[in-house]
Amino acid sequence: MFAEKFDVEKLFASFPVNINFGVLSRKPYNNLFAERTRVMNRSVTTVLCVGIVWTTGLSDTTEAGLQPQEGRKTKISSVIMPEISEIVGDYVLIYKPQPDIYTGKDTKHYKAGETYTNWQPNDHTFIKGPDNRWHCFGITRPNDVKDDGIHEGEGLCFHAVAPLGELQQALRPKSWMDWPKLSISGCGWAPYAIKIGSAYSVISSNKGHAESTDLYTWKDKGKLSIKGGDRDPDIMYWNGTYYLVRCNNRSVTLVTSRDFVNWSEPVDIFTAPEASWNCESPTLMRHNDTFYLFWCLWDSAGSGAELPALYDGHDPSTYDYRTYVYASDTPTNFHNRSPVTELKAHAPEIVQDEKGDYFISSADYPQRGINLARLVWKSSNKENSEQESRTQDETTNE
Repeated sequence: MFAEKFDVEKLFASFPVNINFGVLSRKPYNNLFAERTRVMNRSVTTVLCVGIVWTTGLSDTTEAGLQPQEGRKTKISSVIMPEISEIVGDYVLIYKPQPDIYTGKDTKHYKAGETYTNWQPNDHTFIKGPDNRWHCFGITRPNDVKDDGIHEGEGLCFHAVAPLGELQQALRPKSWMDWPKLSISGCGWAPYAIKIGSAYSVISSNKGHAESTDLYTWKDKGKLSIKGGDRDPDIMYWNGTYYLVRCNNRSVTLVTSRDFVNWSEPVDIFTAPEASWNCESPTLMRHNDTFYLFWCLWDSAGSGAELPALYDGHDPSTYDYRTYVYASDTPTNFHNRSPVTELKAHAPEIVQDEKGDYFISSADYPQRGINLARLVWKSSNKENSEQESRTQDETTNE
């Protein structure tokens, strides 16, 4: 408690710690901060509740500044009150793969040049093209033979193109059409698409990099010089820096770059809480001054088999549709936290449309193909108020 008149900014400057203002960045906390500051300067005894993090020199999150999070010494954990993402309405099956000729390498069950009816998509990515159409690229494989193995025939990249116009207009059943499949730069292995300058880039799990000006014709650009992680890349561009995350068994690994050429050393930013839990299809994003990490579960212990199968050929034991969402005030550390919510989606991508609205996609759930649904963010003000009340009660009892 403080019982004398003082300047609040000078008080903050006197702490030998780093003050985490992330929890004060949202409107409810700004109002709370202003009110408590006014009361303090009237010499009324009160308690200022802020999240304080005592660190050992955590550097800026640039390509030269990432530091392993295990070295942090937390005196008092910061309190993040994130918004909660929620799927609204039903998924729409926007892309249903059509019968096609297999052009990959011969496998036990599938031969190049043969036509197969059923195709199974997986990790995918969305981007708006210069043709005023949305495009979706992703893993695909023929799936005409029962029990053919989880990944047999993978290596090709499907290319689905939406009807002309905005994403909302393209949210119609089976309206995204197949274009010729791609195999350049390993793009058939969990591709991620991003526009850099006037060109479009697709990167893949094997670090392959392809570039295009129209999303139809592509040039191989070699491999990215990145370390760490293993597969399923995703990129967030924020504050002049590219944040590239990939999964590596239980962990999600981050590297950064300002030029998309020179990359930082890798840092693990999250580890799944259970030994048998593997992180898949991570998405790192920033919303209203809070960072969110989405990842899809694959449990090597087989708990996915307990989930209901929704259609013939649906196998939740391998295509698990449990996605967890974590929140942090920094993109470099999601350790030792509880998820803020769980969503039903497999290999999800978070897409923001032309109007700023959000959508979440899902491969093979709840229908075979690529499904898209509206994603909204709901305030956790109720939880904030309850926590504030508990804090005030604890202070009164001291």
